[in-house]
Amino acid sequence: MSIMSGKEEETPQEEGKTQRVVRPPPLPLEWTQQGQCDEPPAMPIRYPWQVVDIVKEEDDLIVVGTAGQKITKMGSATETLYDHCSPQLKQLVLRSHMLTKMEGISKFRELELLELYDNQIEALSELDGKTDESGREEEAESGGSGDGPGKTLTTLDMSYNVIRDMKPVSFCPNLKELYLANNKIKTMAGLGGLTQLRKIDLGANRIRIMDSGELSGLQNLEELWIGKNKIECIQGLENL
Repeated sequence: MSIMSGKEEETPQEEGKTQRVVRPPPLPLEWTQQGQCDEPPAMPIRYPWQVVDIVKEEDDLIVVGTAGQKITKMGSATETLYDHCSPQLKQLVLRSHMLTKMEGISKFRELELLELYDNQIEALSELDGKTDESGREEEAESGGSGDGPGKTLTTLDMSYNVIRDMKPVSFCPNLKELYLANNKIKTMAGLGGLTQLRKIDLGANRIRIMDSGELSGLQNLEELWIGKNKIECIQGLENL
């Protein structure tokens, strides 16, 4: 630890007398800035192929973030996950990372399981094969299945994210298991045409009303988890 001494100066007083005055040295700049909050460092961009060696011949890719580095992006405009994986990819699991967006999956046509559990994803994107949002909401409302990875999915696990709109699940007509627990969903949507669904987990969301139109056609449904919501009205269960 360094000790800084003051500087002595002599100041004139009455004739024949002087007084010694000690002036402290200036404080170091870093001392004067203590307590100030610096901006958090920018999140590093880290792609799946930078975290693990992807074997293009394999039909599954499973990367769990708790076992190593966190992936922050699934792809970019010039390099996508599809470029690194087999076109016949069946299972894609990127669990417990720092992803905020679903991207780079629009070209997969044989995907059966998609799990992006425990990330920070805000929206269900590219399930219809489109890489932009234009027209997606209208198509989802009309019940169109699109021509993307959602068409072959049988299991979709997007629990523990920050998703608000579940309507794009309508692009997954062959879905059997749907997990959307611990998100920010307020309204049940997109389920009406998913007649093969056997299990739905919508626990720990913000749902208040169970819409009868969403559940009435799900004749194969075996399990429905809706705990930790704020349900005020239950409808549609009589036809299950």
